[in-house]
Amino acid sequence: MAASLETASEDLSELGEKYSKLVNMAADAILLRDLETGLYAEVNKTAVMLSGYSRDELLRMGPKDLFPLQKLFDYNQAVRRWVHDEKGYLLGAMVTKKDGFLVPVEIAASLIEIKDRKYILEIWRDISERKGLEETIRRQLGVLEETVRVRTAELDSSVNELEEAYRKLKNSEQMLIQSAKLISLGEMGAGIAHELNSPLAGILSIAEVLLARTPKDDRNYFLLEKIKDAAVRSKYIILDMLTYSRPSREVYAPTFLNECIRATLTIFTSEVKTKSIEIVEKFDPQLPKVMGNKGQIMEVVLNVLKNARDAMGGAGTIFISTESVEENGSRFAMAEFRDTGAGIPADLADKIFDPFFTTKEKGGGHNIGLGLSISLSIVKEHGGRIEAANSPEGGAVFRIYLPVHTGERERLAGSGSAAQT
Repeated sequence: MAASLETASEDLSELGEKYSKLVNMAADAILLRDLETGLYAEVNKTAVMLSGYSRDELLRMGPKDLFPLQKLFDYNQAVRRWVHDEKGYLLGAMVTKKDGFLVPVEIAASLIEIKDRKYILEIWRDISERKGLEETIRRQLGVLEETVRVRTAELDSSVNELEEAYRKLKNSEQMLIQSAKLISLGEMGAGIAHELNSPLAGILSIAEVLLARTPKDDRNYFLLEKIKDAAVRSKYIILDMLTYSRPSREVYAPTFLNECIRATLTIFTSEVKTKSIEIVEKFDPQLPKVMGNKGQIMEVVLNVLKNARDAMGGAGTIFISTESVEENGSRFAMAEFRDTGAGIPADLADKIFDPFFTTKEKGGGHNIGLGLSISLSIVKEHGGRIEAANSPEGGAVFRIYLPVHTGERERLAGSGSAAQT
């Protein structure tokens, strides 16, 4: 029996020495913390090397001496979970070294009991290299995303290998085909408008001749005036349509913003008549001129009006107002369009000017999500800006700011008078 005890004692001693070597040779820091005192009861060599403290120093320390305040709170929360569940979960933390530097670690823990005393056995893995690699990858991804963004802007096509960009590219293929069809229809419409000008001119001329020959007290005089008014109105509608559909050659000239809006409303009125939409106007009669392309400005206004119409489901009120504003020494002609729709959802506020973004059903060449994106581009080319927000009165509000023409600014500053619409 004595011999057996001696053999068992030697085996246990040898086994303890092996486990001691395994712990001290481990690549990860191993710390045993007494839950009653809160101090570390044992640490291995890796823990000493990672922290920069000696073994004796560590055995007089607790988590509050090694973890930053915010990470200490997270650590204590994790410990409560570990004790409650009697098992450890991985925890990301930062350890303050003796020299003050922070080391990112990943902690795996387990709850153990030795001689009726509870301890937390923690294994700290230094993840500095992994964090550095992740940061490098994030940085490289940022460079890649910027490169893709620049190339997309230059080539007007997506060469992005990311899944989201690939999906957008596939979706846009059919949309661009429909856009080409719309361009063809626009050119056809412009041709038809040109052809209509000749018979309209004839109708207008004959109406004027007949008016000159007809006494004003004749009952037909009133009907002839109606014919003349209808012919004049049709003439201006066609003129506005030609201005809108004519390909832009970036010819800028001093232009009245009020006039651009009224010309666009002439086109838009035909759509309003089939809907329950009311237009409420409040134009500043003294709004100064802006330097711009009338056709392009009309395109912006029409896109905003159509967006308001669709947002209201075809029924409601669109409030349109203009005024002159001054910001940081610069003067702008500002047009505001407010609808009585549901407004802009908070999670979509940053996306409404993105190309091909739309909340409406796509298809058939309609609602392809380019209207507001094109409008933003046009306004920027004019040196202005366009804003979208929710109005306190309800619905969405769009504001278009265009810089006042230089000659207008000098004239207004010199005379104190206002421009005439």
